[in-house]
Amino acid sequence: MDNGSQMVNKISKVYGYNEFIIEDWTTTFLTGGFHIDIVNKSIDFWVAHDVPGLIDRLKYKWDRWQINWNLDKFEKHIECTDGNIVFINMDTESLLLQLREILLHNSGESVNAVLKYVDKVRDEGKTVVVNQLAIRNDKLELNRDIRENIIDSAIESLKYNDLNHSRKV
Repeated sequence: MDNGSQMVNKISKVYGYNEFIIEDWTTTFLTGGFHIDIVNKSIDFWVAHDVPGLIDRLKYKWDRWQINWNLDKFEKHIECTDGNIVFINMDTESLLLQLREILLHNSGESVNAVLKYVDKVRDEGKTVVVNQLAIRNDKLELNRDIRENIIDSAIESLKYNDLNHSRKV
């Protein structure tokens, strides 16, 4: 999208898809996407992570186009294509396993990686200045067993609530 509205001229008007099934292209859930409506000169986009300054860059590159940022609402993409885009249907169990790994990740490892990199660059004779907030690591220390018990209990509770909800429907 960084090419701006010139990108529209590069799109093949002959080749297209009646239906776009994302699983045919990737096995992971997307973290962003966009829809270009040439007739109405508008762009709808969504991203699941923070992209500072994106709106301003797009407005500059897509002058006289309506830019609609849908935050992380990927469902808007389905609406824009009249349901002709099919997102990956991730099973709950694999999502819960991914969530468990994310929550068990030791964030202190990231701080150590930054400090190790700073030492390496300084050893090369370069000057490095690090914002102290980047290496702030004032978290509550819980050993892995306790964290695993808390997460596993929450996941079991979620499964139990989901099971009871589906029985009532």
